[in-house]
Amino acid sequence: MSEEAKKMETRNTAVTVKRTADASKKQLKCKVTVETLNIRSQPDKNALILHKAKKGDIFEVSEVLDSWYAIVFQAETAYLASAYTEIIEVASKGKVLVATLNVRSQPNTTSTVLGKLALNDTIEIVKKLTEWYQINYQGQSAYVVRKFINEITDTVTNNVTTGDEKKYFYQREDYATIPLQPTKTIAVPKDYKPKIAATTWNNFGNLIDKVSEELKFEVEAALAVLCVESGGSGFANNKMIIRFENHVFDMYYGKTNPDNFAKYYSYNKAKRREEHKFRDKENGEWQDCHTSQEMEWKVFEFARQLSERDAIFSISLGAPQVMGFNYKIIGYASPEEMFEYFCKDIRYHLLALFDFCKYKEARIKYLQDKDFYSFAKEYNGTTAPKAYEERIREYYDIFKNLLIGVA
Repeated sequence: MSEEAKKMETRNTAVTVKRTADASKKQLKCKVTVETLNIRSQPDKNALILHKAKKGDIFEVSEVLDSWYAIVFQAETAYLASAYTEIIEVASKGKVLVATLNVRSQPNTTSTVLGKLALNDTIEIVKKLTEWYQINYQGQSAYVVRKFINEITDTVTNNVTTGDEKKYFYQREDYATIPLQPTKTIAVPKDYKPKIAATTWNNFGNLIDKVSEELKFEVEAALAVLCVESGGSGFANNKMIIRFENHVFDMYYGKTNPDNFAKYYSYNKAKRREEHKFRDKENGEWQDCHTSQEMEWKVFEFARQLSERDAIFSISLGAPQVMGFNYKIIGYASPEEMFEYFCKDIRYHLLALFDFCKYKEARIKYLQDKDFYSFAKEYNGTTAPKAYEERIREYYDIFKNLLIGVA
């Protein structure tokens, strides 16, 4: 951070913050305009530094404060001093995903049908509701069901518009039918971690090897990440493996329903990933959340009754443990669509691992260089990256031994 930026950040200190706007309704993004800018845990120049953003980095603004922007950074609410950023306007459009789609006068299925849209028709999104988009249709306000629209975000900077033309692995035909299992399997050792490693290779080695080769990093590195995230598995007892994060549910559902959130969920506000507790009755006994997959699903299903979308935002899904709010990053039209795909086939879990890495080139480079510490911070956040690095490296070394003459 430059000396000038440090001085201005000091002047921008705001321990008691005035909230001036709800940026999520305006679809704002901000771009860093100085060489480095501290991302902080609170809107205060003395707050913990979570990361240093670089010039040109772009973040979605969730809330506009007096002299700070609230952003979502690695599953946490974080803050940037607004003086060192510029706002980028975002125009939202969408493409129809089904053969015909009713356009209705109100956001419900009993209202008047104003017309119909066809597959791949483009719409301009005026407002996002929980299950509907408000659109302009033939000069009047209208509504379409959100899950049947693939949202396309065009970022406008200096009057130049560039569309997002990523091609995601899960959408590619060549990876849709490729066998998951390798032609050469390996004997499964008895020791716990080598057993997990060997089973992971035998179940998914072919697909992981092919995508790793395309991205130019060793297959052992990708396999190691998969083992650390979920033990190489995406399902347990015929249900997708999930982890429900209370602090994330608070960010989304609790932001507008704080009293109701507090009735059923709690966590350590100072260390937000710790002491997650839940109860399904207002006066019931508090239970620890992360005791089993049965408990994770119980907590999640209850949250779905409060808000389906916010609940999916708040879980890490399947083998790669990608958070639901990252649905757009890995190419899905909605969190509900991501959840549906993940529930039906582990192939989508595996390809999501690579799409999530591909979203930021640095993640790919760190795997190519076997810089597992930097990868840990990029992939899993700033909480205990050293421990995460050690776990990846341990599995990487196990795979290097197991796959001699195989991969």
